[in-house]
Amino acid sequence: MPGPLSRSLVSGPFFVVCPTAHAARIMAPQQSLMQPLPPAPQTPPDNPQAPRRGIARFVLVFAACVALYYVLSGTTLFRDHLFPGYLRLNARLTASALRLIGQQVTVDDNCVLSRKFFLTVERGCDAIEPTMLLVAAVIASPVAWGSRLVGIIFGALALAVLNILRLITLYLTGVYWPAAFEIMHVDVWQAIFIFLALLLWIIWALRAIKPKPVKPNGPN
Repeated sequence: MPGPLSRSLVSGPFFVVCPTAHAARIMAPQQSLMQPLPPAPQTPPDNPQAPRRGIARFVLVFAACVALYYVLSGTTLFRDHLFPGYLRLNARLTASALRLIGQQVTVDDNCVLSRKFFLTVERGCDAIEPTMLLVAAVIASPVAWGSRLVGIIFGALALAVLNILRLITLYLTGVYWPAAFEIMHVDVWQAIFIFLALLLWIIWALRAIKPKPVKPNGPN
C-alpha cells in the first residue's frame, strides 16, 4: 500500500503512486549528492631539464666570475698598487697579533722580522684565490641577492681572519720548529684553506636554501 507521503490515483484495477511535495523535498538533497564531482585539476609534470639547466647555469656563472677575477688581477692597477698594499696590510696585522703574544717583531714592507726569523707575505699567502672561489660559488648559487651578499661578506671576512692565523702559525713554526716550516706552508695550510673555503660555502648554501618557517595566523 502507498505510504503517508504519497497519494494514489485509482483508475480501474491499476493505481499510480505520486510522491507528495514533502517527499520531493526530502529526495532532492539525495539526488544532488549523487551528482558526479568535477574532475580535479591536473598539475603539470615536472620539467626533467630543470636540474640540468640549474647546474649548467651555476657552472657558467662560476666560470665567468673566475675568469673576471683573473682578468682584473692582470691589470696594472691591481698588480702594482692594490695587491702590494694588501700584502703589506697582512704583514702589519700579523705583526700586531704576534706582539700581543709576546713576540718582538717589526714590519718592513711585506716582511715580518725578528732576530730569530723573518716571514715574507707573498702571493699564495694572501688568501685571495680561495676567497675568490668562495665568492664565485656564492654568486653562482640560485638564491636571493640578500643571502648572497651575506655569504660574500662573512665568507671573505672569515677567510681573511683565517689567513692571519695561518701567517702567525707559520712564523711561530719558523721560530720554534724550522724543519716543519715547508710542510706547514705547502702541504698543511694549503689543504686546510681549500677545505675550509668549500666548507664555508656548503654551510652558507644549506642555510640560504633552508625554507623559513611559516608563522600561524593568530585569532581574528
